[in-house]
Amino acid sequence: MKYYKQMGFKLEEMQELLGGNTYYYVQQNFRSKIDELKAQEQEIHDSLVAVKDWYELVREAQMVIRNDIRDISVKFMSQEFFCFMDQEFAYEYMDSIINIPWTNYLEEIGQKITGPVILRFPSLEEKMKGNCARARIMQRAVLPDEKNPGQTVVGGGMAVSVYHIGSHETIDQEYERILEWAGKRGYQCGPECYERYVVDYWTTREPAEFVTEVIVPVTKAAEAGNIPL
Repeated sequence: MKYYKQMGFKLEEMQELLGGNTYYYVQQNFRSKIDELKAQEQEIHDSLVAVKDWYELVREAQMVIRNDIRDISVKFMSQEFFCFMDQEFAYEYMDSIINIPWTNYLEEIGQKITGPVILRFPSLEEKMKGNCARARIMQRAVLPDEKNPGQTVVGGGMAVSVYHIGSHETIDQEYERILEWAGKRGYQCGPECYERYVVDYWTTREPAEFVTEVIVPVTKAAEAGNIPL
């Protein structure tokens, strides 16, 4: 009995198995239990991935704030699969991040996500001017699937990035810094840009504790020559 319990069988299931049934009956029950436990294993795995990723985001934000990391740098954007949804954008960051339509959409298409909310803006220039009316909300897919129309691949190129500490209302100042920094080093920015919300309304209600990574794809201008990074 203890061994059956260890394998996850309920009391009524144990009684049925011990009731003198045929090999076929026992085999079918074991197959059913294996499928059930595999499904539970996948659920636990998905939850573990999401919790660990959130934990790492909090650690990342703490490191950024504690060390006041505001330096601009170039990095390679590795390719990753993201679930996504295009939507209207009105510079109401809370509505875009605590996004009920996004949550409902993911539930509707049966997708599980992990990691920070990321907004992709099609035009860096329009975002800076306050005229951007559309954005794409993205979060990393727990189960990448290149055949799934609800997922897209992002990355595979170079980008300039910087951390913004504090309210989202002052985030545009980072774009000015990036453009100036990139221009001096022979990089062309855009056309799109991304905001990766490391710590936001989901974790704290204190805007001073928000940490956002501003990411702008770049290409090296041919005429720039050998300008050091």
